[in-house]
Amino acid sequence: MEAELDPAEVHEQLTSRLVAISQDMTRWANQLQPAHSGSNVRLDVNRLTVVTDTEQGLLPERGVGGPVAGRVATGEDGGGKCADQ
Repeated sequence: MEAELDPAEVHEQLTSRLVAISQDMTRWANQLQPAHSGSNVRLDVNRLTVVTDTEQGLLPERGVGGPVAGRVATGEDGGGKCADQ
């Protein structure tokens, strides 16, 4: 049980899951909004938002692709609830 509560392990598990989600979000955002094609779209847990990593730096998503990808990746159906609830 102590290993389950290890902050380093929790951080590693969170990072691992966020990477997988970010890969899906990037693919979906590129399909929906190719303006930032090739850029990484991800959840920024510190800002609680969707961001795009561009060559010019971090760009908070305000267009269609990022927020839609964020909702799909987190299971939100647009009504504030998870799709499977």
